Order: sequence, then C-alpha cells, then structure tokens
Amino acid sequence: MIYTDGKHLISTDINELHEFARQIGLKREWFQDHRHPHYDIMGRKFNHAITSGAVLVTTRILIKILTGGNPKGAMMAKSRSRGHQIEHDESGWIYSDNKEPAFTERPCHWCCKKPVQLILFDSLSDSWQTKNIDFCIADIVRALQVGGIKMVSSCCGHHRKWGWIQLANGKLLKIQKVSEIR
Repeated sequence: MIYTDGKHLISTDINELHEFARQIGLKREWFQDHRHPHYDIMGRKFNHAITSGAVLVTTRILIKILTGGNPKGAMMAKSRSRGHQIEHDESGWIYSDNKEPAFTERPCHWCCKKPVQLILFDSLSDSWQTKNIDFCIADIVRALQVGGIKMVSSCCGHHRKWGWIQLANGKLLKIQKVSEIR
C-alpha cells in the first residue's frame, strides 16, 4: 500500500513504491534513499497520487508505518512542534531541549502565543475533532472551515518558512506575510 502525508510518498514495499512513483510521473532520481526511503511530492503530483490510490495519513502515522509502529531502536524520529525541535525516544515524543513530553503545548516559536483549539472536521477520520491550530493562522483556518473547505493540516511556518494549509482536495495554500509580498 502507498501512503502520503501530503509531502512524502512512502510504502512498506520499496518495489511497489518505485512502480507507483513511475506511474504518477516521478523520476527515479528523485527517490530519497535515507533512513526513511521516500519521494517528496506536492501540488499536482500529490493530487495524482491521491487519485491513483495513495492513502492520505498524518506525518505521525507515516512514521508509525515506516517503523512498524515502534520507532524505538528503528529510528530517531525528529520533527518540529510549534517551531520547537521534538524527537521520538522510548518514552514517546519529547522536546529536544528539555526532554519534556511534546504533548504539553508550548507557544509558537515566532509569535509566542499558544495554539488555539478549534473543532474541525478531520477528513482522515471523517469526524469532528478538537485540533490545535497556530494562533497566527487560526482566523484563516476558521474562515476556510466556515466556507465549507475541508483541511488536512496547517502550520504558520514559525518565521522559518512560509505558512501553509493542506486542503483535503490536495491543494496546498501558502501563507505569506504582507511585508514579503511588496
């Protein structure tokens, strides 16, 4: 089976992954043979992957798939939460700097405000769930929801990169500060 989180394309079977990638127009040289073998995808390639049968999952589920549900020993997963470096060890997701559990919410690294809890429709589970949304883009996410637009995930960028909102239809909205547009 082929999985994507909207940014990466993976499978537990490398041959299946290469064949699927070829079918949707990805070049073999784009394959990233790292600790976690994958192809990077976005935009039209993401849409094509979904319409060709890739299963949309969260990044955390992607990591569980890659590690057989047990990241301990299989990898040292690293990511970011609200702009803070996090890692996975035998106890679960922790902040890299103080080793506290990563489920304790910290403020955004950029705007210094804690995330806002919104009740959003989760298209992956097909149910309503409480989600933590970065404070600085919460109004945008809320407006999209009111407009009936389903979203998969979002990030304000934490002043390191552009923010984004991944829509359930495969489109990616980039969020840019007005000062960067001029």
